[in-house]
Amino acid sequence: MTTVMSRAGVSGERRRMAANKQQRSDEYDVIIVGAGVIGSAAAHVLATQGERCLLLEAAPEAIRRYAGEWMHPTVRVLMERLGIPLPKAAMANDAGAGFIVHPEDGSPPIALPYPEGQRGFCCSHFELASSVRKHAAAHPNVDYVPFARVIDVQRDGRVRFHAARELADREVRARLVVGAEGRSSVCRRVLEPDSNRDVVSYMAALSLDGDVTLPREGYGHLFMGAPGIALAYRVSRREVRLCLDVPVAAGELRRDRDRLFAAFAHVLPDHLREQARAAVHGAELRWTATFFQPRAQRGEDRIVLVGDAVGLCHPLCSAGVAIGLLDVALLGDAVAKHDLHWYRRHGARETWVPELMSCAVYHLLGQPDVSDPLRQTVYRSWREDHAARDQTMNILTGMERRPAMFASTFAKLGFDAVTAGIKSQSARRPLDAVELLQSFERWLRWPVAGLMPQWMVARVRPRATIHAPF
Repeated sequence: MTTVMSRAGVSGERRRMAANKQQRSDEYDVIIVGAGVIGSAAAHVLATQGERCLLLEAAPEAIRRYAGEWMHPTVRVLMERLGIPLPKAAMANDAGAGFIVHPEDGSPPIALPYPEGQRGFCCSHFELASSVRKHAAAHPNVDYVPFARVIDVQRDGRVRFHAARELADREVRARLVVGAEGRSSVCRRVLEPDSNRDVVSYMAALSLDGDVTLPREGYGHLFMGAPGIALAYRVSRREVRLCLDVPVAAGELRRDRDRLFAAFAHVLPDHLREQARAAVHGAELRWTATFFQPRAQRGEDRIVLVGDAVGLCHPLCSAGVAIGLLDVALLGDAVAKHDLHWYRRHGARETWVPELMSCAVYHLLGQPDVSDPLRQTVYRSWREDHAARDQTMNILTGMERRPAMFASTFAKLGFDAVTAGIKSQSARRPLDAVELLQSFERWLRWPVAGLMPQWMVARVRPRATIHAPF
């Protein structure tokens, strides 16, 4: 028999829940530091499992910054698995079919659709983060405290923070503290004050408004041939995002907008060029430093890390949110098992290939002066071998995380590139052949790293860079 609760009953239930929250305001099962996409997802997942969660956010408006917007199908799958609805803005935007690469030599574009009809999605980071945060904060097991700046975190589960709305410092305690506050993680600094983090590039994010069309709608477009990659995709029906990735070596372009536009203009389609010029010189131009930090620290004692607090991958692969949600899913399983060591062990293993992939793709595409024979071989493989293309895309999206598959795929690409280069007319001189072999030796490190046993990965991973895994 179905019982309909009266309005007074609903009101009474809300008062009871509020009273319960007040009673446990200094003692929680879990404290999550950071209420972005990943922190909010962690709060929702753990609260759904019955954990009483405190969700702290120092700067609620920070989600308006430029950050992850293009989501692989993996994100859609993980959100469904975790019980988190897609934001409405994503459902209204017909994007997420895959990528199209526009080679630097002017040859025809190369379509890289997601295999088997998989579909990602795209919306502004603000729409995504605010949707997930709102969903988490609505759970009765979650206390969300905005404008809460964490002052101190202890390994025994104590957290001290300043609550701006109360104009007071508070100290709370929990069985578990989850650091989800991104690259500036206070929780990580408690565990590892001096960590390996390198600036890789500077990315200019431009908003092209109005009647803007892409060469092929539904896809993200990578334009090759500039100092770094130009990436364009549709954020909404009325907005296209254009990202210009400037390597550290060309960092002076940040200070001269005319030179910045001139460096990238020739790779852009004619119908985007003038709108890009206006955006480069507009007041809305936003710069973001991109970093690489190996995902080697997952926590100790009562502290665990998730998302960008664990480590940082270059955003070119759009892997950050997918890897972060994978962290959350694994953490949920570990809490259910009452075994945080399981999370640290499996998290390190499950995210090793996505990290290697992000570095290898940046090495391949993000540095125009590096690995040209290899890049041309990859272009040819993508055009002629659909199975190889689909395998690459499955690794890129994180659907395929088996190290052996990653190793075989990328070892073959490197071998084919060297073989083709040595046979070509330009490589018949001994010096050219030696340079190709040296390039192959550097490339071979990525597939070799994929085959390392976990004990060896644990040793080399903390010292990895975006240019070499060991």
